[in-house]
Amino acid sequence: MEEFEIKTSQEREQYKVEIKLPNRNIEDISLDMTDTGFCVAVDNDSQCFILSHAINIYESRAAYDGETLYLEMPIKFPIHGKKMKIESGCLDMGEGKHSCV
Repeated sequence: MEEFEIKTSQEREQYKVEIKLPNRNIEDISLDMTDTGFCVAVDNDSQCFILSHAINIYESRAAYDGETLYLEMPIKFPIHGKKMKIESGCLDMGEGKHSCV
């Protein structure tokens, strides 16, 4: 099975995925999405991917330029958490245990 070359990025409210599929016909590419992942099939090769956050499949988009399959998938429940500051040093993990080596 051929491994697809994939580039992914996650913004706070959407995933963007680029999958290299050079010299393929758009008719030979199959894309199936659920709210938790997607599968790409070309000829006899297929790969499936599970996402960390549920997506809105009805607002997702896909395009192919003859070289790369582009996916944009909005996250169903946008992440609105608190950005944490990471401090230098150790934390007391209780019972006299520290997380530093």
